[in-house]
Amino acid sequence: MLAGLATWGTGLHPIARIALVLLAAVVVELQVMTVFSLSRQLARSQDKILTSAAISMKRVDDHADGRRDSINKAIRDHTAQATRRTVAEVRRGSEKDVAQVEALIQLVDLLKPTSMLPRTRGWAASPDVLTLLMEEVRQRRPRTIVDLGSGASTLVMALTCQRFGIDAHIISIDHEPFYAAKTRETLEEHGVASYADVRVAPITDLEIDGAVVPWYDASVFDDLHDVDLVFVDGPPGALAPQSRHPALPVLLGRLSPRSLFVVDDADRDDERGMVERWKTVADGITSEHRDLEKGAILVEVVRSS
Repeated sequence: MLAGLATWGTGLHPIARIALVLLAAVVVELQVMTVFSLSRQLARSQDKILTSAAISMKRVDDHADGRRDSINKAIRDHTAQATRRTVAEVRRGSEKDVAQVEALIQLVDLLKPTSMLPRTRGWAASPDVLTLLMEEVRQRRPRTIVDLGSGASTLVMALTCQRFGIDAHIISIDHEPFYAAKTRETLEEHGVASYADVRVAPITDLEIDGAVVPWYDASVFDDLHDVDLVFVDGPPGALAPQSRHPALPVLLGRLSPRSLFVVDDADRDDERGMVERWKTVADGITSEHRDLEKGAILVEVVRSS
């Protein structure tokens, strides 16, 4: 694995390549430690099972040899199956971790940030979806971008605009003043604050499709028009069922003739259902799923003149 990563990184800056190999080594070491730990747990469980079985078998008369063999075989088979499942799960986890390391190294190598990148994964966007955003901004060269959920995504898109000479303006939305301030601070640290306007939009009641739902205060979008790209990573999914659905109905009249929505967390039922629901809101909407860590859906919106 490490040799393969080193070969993959031959086009990178030497420091980035070394960082890739070191990070991958840490991932592999952690996964190996996990395998050993789980193997020890399985061994202890097997010992307990065998001890219990031995006590039970002492009560079986001498004519029960066949039954004892059957019990032993069942124990061995169960342990072997559990071990195979554990190893397969650890291998899948290791592959996912390495994929995120690769994506992060790509971001650093292409965007050349001058300061530390903010935390990724977990609640934050994963490196693979950030790489997708970078590529879409670089290829489409949008003029107006809306980022629903400020953070690493705001920074990556601002750095992309700076790196590739894209004259774009990013409207980054957060319902928490604290996190909005952190995003502004991060943009300043990287020298790209002029590319983004971070706005606080508290969660309020919004009427959509005849129902009142919690979403951002929509007045923050009053001055927007010809929006080319929207990254949908907020508000929090736990806020309400399909809590991110209002994004398209609210912004539909403010979109450019051809726009793109990038939906994060698309492995969740809510986001997949939301995109299908969007297709009933207006004509000219198509979607494409991307197999990323948390799933992503690219939603193309073509508005008739």
